Amino acid sequence: MFSTILCADTLIKSLGNNERLHETLSGRETIETFPNTGLCNQMSLVTQIIDSRHERGADVDVFYLNKGGCE
Repeated sequence: MFSTILCADTLIKSLGNNERLHETLSGRETIETFPNTGLCNQMSLVTQIIDSRHERGADVDVFYLNKGGCE
């Protein structure tokens, strides 16, 4: 039962963090224009998150991007 409560608490915190990040990034534009590809869309989001680091109080961020498979 404890693990169920812990999982529920973690889920609630994660959803709250996601909502705060969404509010922080809402309407934020990037200076650069990225092509409309999967990787470039990820890069655009990363630039927005990096740009919001002061608002989020983040000293360090770590990002993982996925290039996708070979075509």
